[in-house]
Amino acid sequence: MVRIATVIAAAALSVCASAEPIMPEILAHDFNYGAYNTNSGIAEYLTNGNQPDTLTYHATGGTTTDQEVTAYWPTWPTPPVFPVLDLSQTMFGGDFGLSVQFDGQDAPYTNPGGDAIDVSLTGTGATPAGQSDLVIYGTIMTAAGPMASGLLWSLDLQDVVLYGRAGQNSYVVEGFGMILDCEVAEAFGLVGQYGSFRGHLEFGPDAFATWIGPEYDPMQATSIDSVRASLSGETGWTAVIPEPTALALLGIGFALIRRR
Repeated sequence: MVRIATVIAAAALSVCASAEPIMPEILAHDFNYGAYNTNSGIAEYLTNGNQPDTLTYHATGGTTTDQEVTAYWPTWPTPPVFPVLDLSQTMFGGDFGLSVQFDGQDAPYTNPGGDAIDVSLTGTGATPAGQSDLVIYGTIMTAAGPMASGLLWSLDLQDVVLYGRAGQNSYVVEGFGMILDCEVAEAFGLVGQYGSFRGHLEFGPDAFATWIGPEYDPMQATSIDSVRASLSGETGWTAVIPEPTALALLGIGFALIRRR
């Protein structure tokens, strides 16, 4: 599993949105996933003409054969780690859902290491404020039996970014927001705290690498309408580091607001 290094600064909430890497540090309640729309066969990434681009992974509520969520760490990286099964507790893998949109871009920029990033999209969750944009359904199984079963994880995403280099089929997608009522949040008192996700987005063979050009604007029409894409990554509870010096030490700068 690719390890996520994430930092979110509370002081940055009052500044304008940026698609510089959010990089939240997921410290606990970490779910590992690898997702694409197996049952629906619907393209995950839609360009939607001159409307916001959308990235969607359909959740079925954990009642079908979606097997996208594989493991749960109560405290990363300290053992134990528990497998995630479906709601019937008969199949390995839980159900993952995500609904986000991209409505702006702020490329190019050069990170502190000198790497130029010329694709840098800004966005939010695609559902109305206060509703779930990221969900996980399933059963966390232990040797003694189920730890939790049902809606295991739920996030109302406030900021989402997609970034990388033009002409590639692989990009990073990150987001953070508020943890909503769900099984894990109820059990550990996390409702109203912050959670995040990060993943590597891989566009499928039906996408040609040049469809995302430098400074791609998701609000402009493009010659491609829809693209299959898989997303592999993790989601969980995120620590907040309010000190600006902590960000400087990590060599990143970002600003985050909710734009709905």
